[in-house]
Amino acid sequence: MPDYPSRLIRERELLDGRKVVIRPIRADDDLLEQDFLRTGVSGESRYMRFHKWVGAPSDKLIHFLTDIDYDRHMAFVCVHGEGDDAEVCGEARYVVNPDDKSCEFGVVIADAWRFGLGARYHATPQWDLRFGTMYDQSPIRSADLRTPRLPDQDRVWATVGTSYHLTKAFDIDLAYAHRFMVGSAKTNMDATGENTDLGGLKGSYDNMGDIVSAQINYAW
Repeated sequence: MPDYPSRLIRERELLDGRKVVIRPIRADDDLLEQDFLRTGVSGESRYMRFHKWVGAPSDKLIHFLTDIDYDRHMAFVCVHGEGDDAEVCGEARYVVNPDDKSCEFGVVIADAWRFGLGARYHATPQWDLRFGTMYDQSPIRSADLRTPRLPDQDRVWATVGTSYHLTKAFDIDLAYAHRFMVGSAKTNMDATGENTDLGGLKGSYDNMGDIVSAQINYAW
């Protein structure tokens, strides 16, 4: 069994204040890695990482990802919390190809999530009514990362809509959505790095959004 490269362990504080440990993955990280791939990232993110659809990660895949040689196969995980509260929030790895001239390189970051609930009411043979709400988590968790170009916040959506069935083939749909912005509404950019020449920006803002849509459907 190869020696664990403990010299590569680093502790860091993220811009949102969370303290994390970035370290080489271990064979006993199998449950952490399994939870990360199963609940920390979406099916689409798994597809983008593995270039195929991966449902619940198999034991064989988890063994391959965690039991590595730290030479031809190297992986780092970013871990937040300790003990039973520990969770992987990102990982990066490379695997050297048999030609010894190239490698597979991948980075996976935990997804932001959104949750929605909706209902449809068949009021009459011609009219359908729809209602819904959704909570949409922003991936930008720190004011230091928000810019005037993307002053993002968590969002709560409220939607209503209706459908009118003209005939068996023709429908008309109308919908309205209001987007409430919740959570932090501040930006705190210092005049450093790429902003050195542009200057810093510190402030707060208000956001909201309204969407109205209409469409005609024809089925044949």
